[in-house]
Amino acid sequence: MDPHLVETFVAIDTETGGLDPQVHPLLTLGIVVSIRRGGGAWEEVYAREFKFPYHGEEVDDKAMAVTGIYLEDHVGDEKGLIFPADIEEVLLDVIPEGATLVGHNVGFDIGFLAVSGVNIPNVTPCILDTYSLATALWGSGTYSARSLASWLRLKAPYTHNALMDARFAMEAITAMLLLLDERRISTPSPVSSP
Repeated sequence: MDPHLVETFVAIDTETGGLDPQVHPLLTLGIVVSIRRGGGAWEEVYAREFKFPYHGEEVDDKAMAVTGIYLEDHVGDEKGLIFPADIEEVLLDVIPEGATLVGHNVGFDIGFLAVSGVNIPNVTPCILDTYSLATALWGSGTYSARSLASWLRLKAPYTHNALMDARFAMEAITAMLLLLDERRISTPSPVSSP
């Protein structure tokens, strides 16, 4: 392994007002940036949860009950809210060019980000998802965050908190990559983002 090689993963997770990005609002985005130098241990270098304004869009009551998000926390200027289009500027200095986007069921998150106008800067057009890595390790199946935590002997995540779920996705991805390497299983090709 080249001791000068620096790898960067950007784990994301979203919390939304439902399952349809065309109808329901994006409410929070968790981002965790970790780097690995020369094949060493992964080091978290940035973590933040962004809260977006709520503008009266339709929400699914079941989704809101699952996330525990209060819409009143997403209304008003003094609440530290950020507009989706402003995310790129905040992250430009945080994410180095050529970073890999990772996550748990990350296609869902990417769909909401795209519709909401959120651009994660400097990432490659490829992504790594927990599902593709879990399938390479254990075959096809259902891989919830809790089941992955059990298989990988990680602390079970508190689901539906964007920052904590992004942090769990980072831990799961890096643990699975280590297992793949130990078992000499080739890493699945990253999936191109839409």
